[in-house]
Amino acid sequence: MAPVHHDVLDALIERGLLLPTDRHRVLEHCAASGEYVEEAAVELGLIEELPLLKFLAHLHQTYFVTGQRLSKADIPRSLLEPVGDDFAWEHCLLPVKLTRGDVHVVMPHPKQSELLAELRCRTGLGVSALVARPAAIRRRLERLLEGLPPRPAMAMPPPRPARPELGILTVDVFAEWYDGLDAELALEVARATGVLQKKGAALAAPMSVSVDVALVSDTYRDTPSVGGWRSMALDQAVLERGLEKAGARRVLHAPPSAGYAIHRAMQQVRVLRVELDEHRLRVFYGVDPAGRMVLLLGGDAGEPGFYEQAIERVERLWYEYLTTERSA
Repeated sequence: MAPVHHDVLDALIERGLLLPTDRHRVLEHCAASGEYVEEAAVELGLIEELPLLKFLAHLHQTYFVTGQRLSKADIPRSLLEPVGDDFAWEHCLLPVKLTRGDVHVVMPHPKQSELLAELRCRTGLGVSALVARPAAIRRRLERLLEGLPPRPAMAMPPPRPARPELGILTVDVFAEWYDGLDAELALEVARATGVLQKKGAALAAPMSVSVDVALVSDTYRDTPSVGGWRSMALDQAVLERGLEKAGARRVLHAPPSAGYAIHRAMQQVRVLRVELDEHRLRVFYGVDPAGRMVLLLGGDAGEPGFYEQAIERVERLWYEYLTTERSA
């Protein structure tokens, strides 16, 4: 399965080569075929090869090779030997030319630093990376590998991307919700949590908002009393008299002091917004004392009473997480 390069897809849309409405079709095609996003766009007829390659060459600051030129190029079979057949097929790359001290390689994404470092290690030469369509590279590789055991087809993708794990913690409740999503929604959630993983606590609106802002913008947009609700929820004296009697949000059936402790802890909880078609997915996450992102609860803000139910569950999950961590 090819990696889904959302940055390339975003750049194509930003440049106007694809429409924002094309995103869904491209990602759906990638999920079904395991293709790169740029190849999916060509296969869907959304963009021609030449303007795509010109854009990619500009994006990666290199030169491009068309599929026609690649198919006609005289490429010695020996160029593959130091790279390795399996390695070349797995990473969709092809050495095309050897000059003094350098090997020229075509690949879909020429700025993959770890891959370029591995090529330098394997060949003992400098690497000059050019861009070409993935399908054109694979077709040329197949011709070079004729007579050898058949190459495996590109692996089909799993039904959904792997649950976010690296650099992000998840509680069981979130994991169960995520595992129940269909592949398309899971891809969007994985993309959003990938941005969260990269930006961390610095991720800001409109993608990440505080719990109070989320409540105002999504649930109480037209309610004039929301200012009073928020001031009560932020007032310690009201909390200690009991939030439920004051008409503010519930905390837990716990002593007032514990309720205030939970409220203070909730100031470290935010909401990740994920939009796809009619779905308004929300992922509640907290930033623990070690600075780690902890995914707590997910759901669809379009469901009746979503926030009222979610806030109470999130408070309980976050309090349990913090007390468990501190006692561990």
